[in-house]
Amino acid sequence: MERTLVLETVKKVGQEVLLKGWVNRRRDHGKIIFLDLRDRSGLIQLVITAPLSQSPEVAEIKPEYVVEVVGTVAARSEKTLNPELPTGTVEVQVKDI
Repeated sequence: MERTLVLETVKKVGQEVLLKGWVNRRRDHGKIIFLDLRDRSGLIQLVITAPLSQSPEVAEIKPEYVVEVVGTVAARSEKTLNPELPTGTVEVQVKDI
């Protein structure tokens, strides 16, 4: 699979993508973890759910770690849109990290 830049995800809703970049921010809500991933093109929200969110590897991820992610681009719900980001209409549901 060829790498996708963060900014290109807006045009790939429903498709599986490979992203690489730095963890900008981590928000841990127990069974669901949100990571903001940045690369040279921008910033996007990653969503990691159980059982992957419970793995020891994911527990170790902190800001500024470099990660490679495979996941599906999904449109955000109306109430979770972020108009301040060019990628604020989508998020990536992580399958592997």
